[in-house]
Amino acid sequence: MSTTSNEKASEPNGISDHAAARHGADNTLDTEATAIQEDFNANDTASHGVDEALDATEPPAPATAPVYSVFSSRTKVFLVIMTVFSTLFSPFSSFIYLPAITPIAQAYGRSIADINLTVTLYQVMQAVAPLFFGDLSDVLGRRPVYVLTFAIYLGANIGLALQDNYAALMVLRALQSTGSSATVAIGSAVMADFTTAADRGGYITAVQASVMFAPALAPVVGGLLTEFLGWRSTFWFLTIAAGVFMVIYVPFVPEVSCIRAWSKEEERC
Repeated sequence: MSTTSNEKASEPNGISDHAAARHGADNTLDTEATAIQEDFNANDTASHGVDEALDATEPPAPATAPVYSVFSSRTKVFLVIMTVFSTLFSPFSSFIYLPAITPIAQAYGRSIADINLTVTLYQVMQAVAPLFFGDLSDVLGRRPVYVLTFAIYLGANIGLALQDNYAALMVLRALQSTGSSATVAIGSAVMADFTTAADRGGYITAVQASVMFAPALAPVVGGLLTEFLGWRSTFWFLTIAAGVFMVIYVPFVPEVSCIRAWSKEEERC
């Protein structure tokens, strides 16, 4: 009986020992798992630190420069050629007229001094007109102002070729200057519209070179025309040249400026 009682009394102790052993094993597994997790975290932190160090040593990606103009290189060359062509008209019209002064004075029975007044008036309008048309092109755009000024210029040349009156000669020379001289101011603005500050100088130089070249060429052409075809032929020559320009300009040359509407604050291109 006592043996049986001892065996029964020992059974709970055996069960308790077994549970304690299992609990100890579980604690060991938890400790190992915790250690593994800590090692993983340490490795992850180290790897993250290495990645940050690599990122810090890598050169930054180059920033993409904003697109200044949507026009291709070929379109820009075409715009420069057309702008140079238009800028020629103002100085060319002034100097092609000089060889015809004496024949015009003889045809009208006026003195050379009277005909020279038309040269003075041309120069005055050449200085005044760009002040108006330059601002107008900033509001309306370059194309409308080009078309307007060349329409004035064409009409003035046709009138000069056909008129027989000194007063008409004065008025039409003023209109001729008004229509042609605005192209110099607008031409420089066109170059600034589609070129950056870095390469703008070369483009504007091409435009300004035409202003310097025309006074050398125009008297030669005017002298030849006046000698062989009469003084009226100089105005017909300018009419034909302006007509050729308009035939090319109107269908093929795009608008290059962003313009601000009169009654709106936003800009539109």
